[in-house]
Amino acid sequence: MADLLAGRIHLFADGTIGANLGRAGKVNLLAVLDDVRVSDFPTVPAINEIVPGYKVPPTWYIVSGPAGLPPAVKMRITNELAKIALKPETAEFMKNLRARPSTDTAAFDLAAEVQSAYAMYGDMIKRMGIQPP
Repeated sequence: MADLLAGRIHLFADGTIGANLGRAGKVNLLAVLDDVRVSDFPTVPAINEIVPGYKVPPTWYIVSGPAGLPPAVKMRITNELAKIALKPETAEFMKNLRARPSTDTAAFDLAAEVQSAYAMYGDMIKRMGIQPP
């Protein structure tokens, strides 16, 4: 963000910091990385209005433990994190980050999520004819 404000780079993707600087008039918000326009910035288009077919990938906050963590300990940590995710103050915090928390840890497959995002970005880059400088 410092490089954007100093004029050394021309584009930056960020959530909270970018939104705050946009509100303050320090940066121009070009798009929101969401499926729809957001109420905070109704004149800023959603990314898929600019890049048709863009699928907003999820943001992952991953808690890791040591290899060989006993299943009972893993389950307790998972359950406690799910309880935290359901608290109203957590929901409000996540809303401000434009995050959509999920407590469905059984269905989450990080490797599949990463592969899906990689394929989506690769397809988008090819479709738009983006080449390295």
